[in-house]
Amino acid sequence: AYAGPDGGGVCITTVVGLVINEFDYDQVSVDSAEFVEIYNPTASAALLGDYTLSTLNGATGEVHAEFQLGLAGAELAGGAYLVVGVQALIDIVPPGVLTLPAEVDFVQNAGNGGDAIGLFHNDGVTVDSVSYGGAIADWTEGALGTQEDPGPGGLSRCPNGVDSDSNETDFSWVESLSPGLPNVCPVDSP
Repeated sequence: AYAGPDGGGVCITTVVGLVINEFDYDQVSVDSAEFVEIYNPTASAALLGDYTLSTLNGATGEVHAEFQLGLAGAELAGGAYLVVGVQALIDIVPPGVLTLPAEVDFVQNAGNGGDAIGLFHNDGVTVDSVSYGGAIADWTEGALGTQEDPGPGGLSRCPNGVDSDSNETDFSWVESLSPGLPNVCPVDSP
């Protein structure tokens, strides 16, 4: 992706198709390993200063937490991962993976009809979004959100990086999470 003047004073911005690839919002007892993984399934680098990750409290309709992805690095290479998560999880992410630290409970727990995560380009374009625990207008891709996270494990895009614009189709609950690595999908996933 490249953003710059076109010689006529107009700024050209390219939105690279980043995806919310895997997330875990609910652990047994205290939520001490929450994370959201962003993946660049394209061959082009994405300028991270152009993107914001937000979590939504579905009960209030308000953004709960927001992250400027440029704080993790200048760009996310094609085929690379970025993990936003609590420090305990960041500490186990493979070396070389971009990370952004977050406070505990930065991802809401799907109460009161659902919650959501959104990835936005700073020009206002919704790049990707996922709701869980229910459908949320303007945050759900497809008719329904994903299934709920029962505790151990989390929700992964299966197959890894594939986005059909349907949360219920794209995400599967998995026991083995892989923040910063390709998703470990169940054998029977689409």
